[in-house]
Amino acid sequence: VFTRFCDAIERPDWLQKAEWKTQIGRSKARKEINAAIGEITRTKPANHWIELFEANGIPCGPIYSIDQVFADPQVKHLRMARPMASRAVGTKEVVASAINISGFSKDIRIPTPEASSSTDEVLHSVGYSDAEIADMRKKGAI
Repeated sequence: VFTRFCDAIERPDWLQKAEWKTQIGRSKARKEINAAIGEITRTKPANHWIELFEANGIPCGPIYSIDQVFADPQVKHLRMARPMASRAVGTKEVVASAINISGFSKDIRIPTPEASSSTDEVLHSVGYSDAEIADMRKKGAI
């Protein structure tokens, strides 16, 4: 994939860099490689790169904002947007699994817990008493 990527972006010189020749080397040089890729990819819109990479067999996809996620045709086709009821925010669409399995629902059964809603339960489960939890709250630890 790296060879196809370098060819596609017209940077065959990257294939000659000793530290980038192997997967291990590229992993170690990840920050440097990411910066170099960023310098190139910021020069053109995302659609340009997606079309180029897809044409060259390079796995890719856009990085979406939340509204773009739900507008994506693949998200709609896979029925990944599912309603979730929450006392805090009402009913909102959230992203469900992309995997469809016959006989299994992708519906969201329960909403994610509100922040800190399980703190006492978790602390009790590891042995803290009500008094110790109250003391942690008083000290601002939780």
